[in-house]
Parts: sequence; structure tokens; C-alpha cells
Amino acid sequence: MLACSVAQNFARLLTECCMTNHKAWQRGNALAHRWSFTLLLVASLLIMALLTRSHFAALSQAWLQRLGFAPVDLWLARWDGLLTSALVTAGGLMFWQALLFVALTVGAAEWLAGTLAAFLAFWGVHLATLLLESLAIALPMHLMHLSLGTGLFVARDVGPSAGAFGALGLVIGLLPRPWRWIGGGAILAALLAVVLTASGTVDELTLQLTAELAHLIAFPLGWLSAARVDRHRKQPPKEALG
Repeated sequence: MLACSVAQNFARLLTECCMTNHKAWQRGNALAHRWSFTLLLVASLLIMALLTRSHFAALSQAWLQRLGFAPVDLWLARWDGLLTSALVTAGGLMFWQALLFVALTVGAAEWLAGTLAAFLAFWGVHLATLLLESLAIALPMHLMHLSLGTGLFVARDVGPSAGAFGALGLVIGLLPRPWRWIGGGAILAALLAVVLTASGTVDELTLQLTAELAHLIAFPLGWLSAARVDRHRKQPPKEALG
């Protein structure tokens, strides 16, 4: 009888343990599905950092030239940099800072708005920002023979920050009123202040403004994309329409 009771208790404990592990597995799967794009993006950044050895040291000039993007590339038909530039960073500490910023902003966007909206906020805003900065700022200034404009036109940069600021804009744009306006206005004002107060030599300004102008463009694009998500949420389900 004692042996039978011990066996029954052991079987019950084993069953409860298996059920608990199964529920934990289901929760883990649900979270991984909910953050599928964020996890894929973070993994891509990690793989590229290991490949370029930029997880502990600055990105080499060879990798910068190969993977980075400069506005002049649009005229040289080097369009691959539009995509690859978002998957590498300047390296070292900046890599880990960028990785954390991407995980937080894109993760929050995907949690609040879904995978498609987060994908568009990151990649759509990243591409739109590079094109706008190239065609609306760098090229006209270069054609006006401004030294800063020429610097911006040929400056090669890397980093996922434009897409991350697009995701941040989406998150802030989804806040309830009036916080979406307050938060959006405060962040936009801060980004504008950084651009307007930039100083230094032409070379120093080029390095600063290449990134800061991208942030200033990307954030409001992401913020505006929240309106599409809001409209989609307000649409009645198809069953109700029928």
C-alpha cells in the first residue's frame, strides 16, 4: 500500500510538472510569436556585429565602405547600402547601445501595433528617411556648392537608429490624447534642438548632422504612421459589416 501511494504521488507530481512546463512553453511560444520581427532584427544585428567584429571594436573602414550608405550611392547605383546600413553600427559600445534601443523601441511598437506595423515603422521609415535626407537635403546643398552639403552628399554612415526612431514615433503616436501630442512635440523639439545647436568644423558637422537629421526626419514619419494603425483599429470587423 505504501509503495502504491508513493507511486501515485510521484505520478501526480510528474504530471503537474509536465503541465507546468507545457504552459511555460506555450507562453514562451506566444511571446516569441508576438515579438517575431523584433527577435529577428536583434538576431540580425548580433550576427552582423559578430561577422564584422564590431561587437567589441569600432567598425573598420573596409566594412563601412562595403555596408554603409551615402547619398551619392543613389547616383552610383549602389543601392544595397540602403538595406545593409541598417544592420551594422559604428561598433564597440555604440553597438550595444543601438541594440538596446532597437529592442526597446521596435519591441514596444510590435507589442502595441503588431508585426506588420512594426516592420513598416522600422524598414519603411529607414528607407524613406535615407531617400528624403539624400534628395531633399544633401543633394540640393551639394548643388549649391556648399561645403557642408558636399560633405553630407558623400558621407557614408551605418546604423539602425532611423528605423528605431520610426518605431519610437509609432509608439508615441499610439499614446492616448493628449500624451501623443505632448510626447511627440517634446521629442521632436529635442531632436530639432540637437540639429540647430550642432557645431564644429565642416567634417565634425557632417558626422553629427548625417545622423541627427535622420533622427529628425524618422521620428515624425513614425509618429504619422500611427494614424494608419488607429484607423485599422477603428474599422468594424468583417462579420459586423455583413
